[in-house]
Amino acid sequence: MKATLREGGGGPGRTPGLFEVLRQELKLRNYSHKPLTSYRSWLRDFVRYFAPRHPRELGGEDVRKYLLHLIDEKHFSAGSINQAFNAIRFLYVELYKSREEKEGKTDIRCYQRQLSRNYVSTTGNIVPRST
Repeated sequence: MKATLREGGGGPGRTPGLFEVLRQELKLRNYSHKPLTSYRSWLRDFVRYFAPRHPRELGGEDVRKYLLHLIDEKHFSAGSINQAFNAIRFLYVELYKSREEKEGKTDIRCYQRQLSRNYVSTTGNIVPRST
């Protein structure tokens, strides 16, 4: 199932948009309403920053560029940058990982390592290893 960027559920026979798939995944994982709205807001900003490119076309360097944009130009706090990073990480590592695994692709660990390295080099914080 290929996700588009549009919001909303799409009707019968329509592919759900990226944000609808995100909402469904977060609800399935018992995330509360607050992280759901926070992740959606950060990912919407991330998508708009790189429009018209789809997030699947972006790489680790693009994520780093976006995080640096939030730090240098928008002057967000470390906590806000951490939220943005976790939203992007969820998109690439959790959401795209499950799809990649279903399609038989196992290259997703490369995304995770690259995101973690870029985050550490951007913020100076150490990201805990995921299991």
